[in-house]
Amino acid sequence: MEIHIRAKNATPDLSPDLAELANSLAEDVAHQIARYASPPSKGEKDGGLLVGIAILSATLTAISTTINVLNFWASRHKTEKTVAIIDGDYTILLGNLSEPDQQRLVDKIHKRDQVEIVLSSIKS
Repeated sequence: MEIHIRAKNATPDLSPDLAELANSLAEDVAHQIARYASPPSKGEKDGGLLVGIAILSATLTAISTTINVLNFWASRHKTEKTVAIIDGDYTILLGNLSEPDQQRLVDKIHKRDQVEIVLSSIKS
């Protein structure tokens, strides 16, 4: 399974958040984290904004840990950011899922080939 986490809109305020999540997941999940950046703007030396990360070949344990890390991160940033799992026709917001709810979510998504998770800013 692949887990893709992307910014809803590539903005400078979400790029550091994705970097923070990538670092946390690399420590906790111990899998290779792919990072996707937008192309650099004209005149920039470095790459563009970090717009997404992916966990490749995620095991059941890695999926569970990823959901746990994202749920915790979302709870700490709930007034300014949202983290949502997009699954077909519905969206599951992370940030206040109980452990049983997290386990039900893992049980539901672990057999999929790919899961999409979206990080968004809450507009004031």
